[in-house]
Amino acid sequence: MLKYTPKEHADYPLLVEAIEKIENVLTENEKTAERAVVLDMLVDIQKRFSKGVILSLSLSLSLSLSLLLICFLVELGEGCCA
Repeated sequence: MLKYTPKEHADYPLLVEAIEKIENVLTENEKTAERAVVLDMLVDIQKRFSKGVILSLSLSLSLSLSLLLICFLVELGEGCCA
């Protein structure tokens, strides 16, 4: 729609704002989905080690630090992290 709406049209700024809001929602959804995958991995690892510390620690970490923690724990438990 934006492509075919003249910049002078009264709805043009509203379309731009709507697109920005949709992009923000999509970005947040992607972050949430990535976080859910990381937490699922941590729950699986936690079951192996049967310690409650791993999940509670990861909830306060950033996504990249959580992934690093997963790699470390997998390497510790299985030998190597791909």
